Amino acid sequence: MPDSQSQQIIEARWSRATLDEAIGSGSLDQVLRWIGTTPSTAAAAGAGADADHVSTTEACDILIDRAGEPLVIRGICSALSKPVKSRDDFFTACAGLDCIVSYLPLATLRLYRPGIEILAASTEESPPRVSLPSLTSRAKDAVKFIDFPELAWAPKHKFDFMGERSLSERVHTAQQMGPHAKDLLGWFADVNWPPRSGCIKQLARFPEVAVDPIKEIIPENRNDPEWLMHLLEFVEQHVSIGVLWEQLEPELVLLASSEAEDEENRDLTETAQRLLGQLNEWKREQGGNE
Repeated sequence: MPDSQSQQIIEARWSRATLDEAIGSGSLDQVLRWIGTTPSTAAAAGAGADADHVSTTEACDILIDRAGEPLVIRGICSALSKPVKSRDDFFTACAGLDCIVSYLPLATLRLYRPGIEILAASTEESPPRVSLPSLTSRAKDAVKFIDFPELAWAPKHKFDFMGERSLSERVHTAQQMGPHAKDLLGWFADVNWPPRSGCIKQLARFPEVAVDPIKEIIPENRNDPEWLMHLLEFVEQHVSIGVLWEQLEPELVLLASSEAEDEENRDLTETAQRLLGQLNEWKREQGGNE
């Protein structure tokens, strides 16, 4: 193993004794800074490598498990409450909010509200090469999640992790998911957008509510073949062939008969034709069963 890689793995692990000492002192800034600044590749390589040491992932799990302890609450709230004047400060706060606090059950999360609220109100200028407004937005999302325990919403920005969590924990029926469907479908447009996979996961729980919004989106966005392709892929993978596909037949015909001017449009046309073929096969099977 190259020396640089070995060094990364060493840096990606802390001794369990040192971690316990930090927790016992109620001062977690160094722990959170280590979590926030360790590259994910190094963290993965260091995981489970030594029984006497912990990786950043294991440290997060320990802090989450002990999040109800007063010293852990004090240490993380202190880190969230401090002014963000440097990149280290930024990544320390990110680790506390994104890696620990955002995963806590609501009852425990409420214990961290004072620290989260201070971070949410931060107005300092961003340190070099990081975005403090992005971090404060995530803190505001956490405050909203705490203060409105019945509220569910689709992600409003690229790092709105609490939005997905609100849907996962607070939406239990298709009727409840319906109002969020079009906003969730909006995140399908770009595979690089962080909320995309979570939005697919949430909408796949009640895929029937996606059909009407997809019918609206297709004719209004013919100039965005990538987005439309992703919508058809969702239909093919998550919506059962049958009546719901029949509802989409006019839109599939529209796309299948379009002139393909470039590769993206050709792929979209071919996908629509394939779905139409599957729908027609289903219709023939239904006719044969009558």
